[in-house]
Amino acid sequence: MRVTLKCVGFTNQNDLRLSLRREVDQILAKGVVPTPTPAPKPDQNARFAAFAVSNSAGEYGIAWGSQTQAEAENAALQACTNLGFSDCSIATWYKGDTYGAIAKADDKSSTGWALGSSREEAEQIALRGCRERAQNPDSCKIVFSRSANGLRAHG
Repeated sequence: MRVTLKCVGFTNQNDLRLSLRREVDQILAKGVVPTPTPAPKPDQNARFAAFAVSNSAGEYGIAWGSQTQAEAENAALQACTNLGFSDCSIATWYKGDTYGAIAKADDKSSTGWALGSSREEAEQIALRGCRERAQNPDSCKIVFSRSANGLRAHG
């Protein structure tokens, strides 16, 4: 609820204070109790995720639910390396309720990845990226979709 107080036409602060006090008393008499809105707190429980990509093969190592950005990046690099690739590098990292998605063409001619504020947004952008480069654009499918906090859709 929002309350607007009228504060016009006063020549001194005492008159203003008295008028404001009367208006506040009238509001409280009606049973309206204003409560301050707490300042938003940073999400201390937000987790991190990262994608590492092999530039030669277009394959990804993925990590999510990590406590720090560095932990997510290291885990993604390790996952990519564990696939047998030595040219892995971090493609991106993200945090909290942000979603990451990866789309791949069936023939592996193209991969697209994206971040979004929703699962649907991330998946649509990833599919668009895959289809732009795929030999058969209709073969692109979502192979991974998850928030950094671990909310899962695919994968």
